[in-house]
Amino acid sequence: MDEDGLEAMEEFVSGPLVTWMQTLEDLVGRSFNQRPQREEEASKYFRKLVNGDFLHQVMQMIDLIPTPSPWRDEGGEEDRLQTLQLVLKRLQNFYRDELHQVILSSPPNLHLMVREPFTVQAVHEMKKLVQLLLGSAVQCEERDVFIGRIQSLDISVQAALASAIREVSQEPENVLGLQWREMDPASMQQLLWDLGVRVQKLVSERDAGLEQLWELQQKEGPPLAAQLESNQSHLGVQLAERQAQVRRLQGEL
Repeated sequence: MDEDGLEAMEEFVSGPLVTWMQTLEDLVGRSFNQRPQREEEASKYFRKLVNGDFLHQVMQMIDLIPTPSPWRDEGGEEDRLQTLQLVLKRLQNFYRDELHQVILSSPPNLHLMVREPFTVQAVHEMKKLVQLLLGSAVQCEERDVFIGRIQSLDISVQAALASAIREVSQEPENVLGLQWREMDPASMQQLLWDLGVRVQKLVSERDAGLEQLWELQQKEGPPLAAQLESNQSHLGVQLAERQAQVRRLQGEL
């Protein structure tokens, strides 16, 4: 574990997101523990989050549609990865189907989290995942329970969590609301503007990706180029979807 990774992990585990998560432990049948203080305790708690079971139990409270817990064999990397993938997939579906929102921010890198957990980047990816959980928790049917736990915390922690909720649920860079027919003209115009900005960003990412693809085609040959081309195709689909959304909104104005 490198020093920077350790520092980032300790800061995250002692921060507002994990403080909130700890208040939920008794709701999922776990004993409530005080905030981890020592390095060893912080490392152990972060590893528990990476394990995925606790996050999946919280997701079960948010998304009331019954979903079997992932089958675990020896609790190795692949098991942890599959559990985290299930959590993320359920989150994405919940935002889309229940909250009528599309998550625009890049998804957490679960592979990095599982394979290099005690690094600065892995901590950053876990923060993104827990923040998505928080954003869905305060908008779900059981939101009163989750909000009540937030209100039991110190006022400074509440303020930090409120900021995290706004970031994941209101920032146009991170989320797109799909309740178009309920919008007034001013809100619709703002949405069109946000979509236009997003399309421009996707075009820039596509162009940069193509440039990288062409360079690697010269250096690495067909196999790697084919893999990158597949990724580029996925980006093209995203761009086409955003363009279709803009045209549909323009037709409704």
